Amino acid sequence: MSALVVFAVAALASFGLRASMVLAGGTRLAGAWTERLPLVAPVMLGAIVASSLTVDRGQATAPSLASLAAVGAAAVGVRRTGSLSAALAIGFPVFWVISAVGLG
Repeated sequence: MSALVVFAVAALASFGLRASMVLAGGTRLAGAWTERLPLVAPVMLGAIVASSLTVDRGQATAPSLASLAAVGAAAVGVRRTGSLSAALAIGFPVFWVISAVGLG
């Protein structure tokens, strides 16, 4: 699945949720919906990362050691800090260092 498709699905889901709130006439969404809304962005980001790790030019491939280490380090950083910015601040340097050493 390409990143464009993932972004299009996320845009349609976001638009659908917002339109449903307007069309519902001001009634509140059920608690189950409002509890799950914050999970949309992490799920879409996870789909993009999984796709970029396992697909290269439309073919299934095994991810490199540098990619796996970077994703693992970023996941630990986000889990500990609760900030998505930690994924970038930790994941990129790990990827660059491992690639520079020649293990990527």
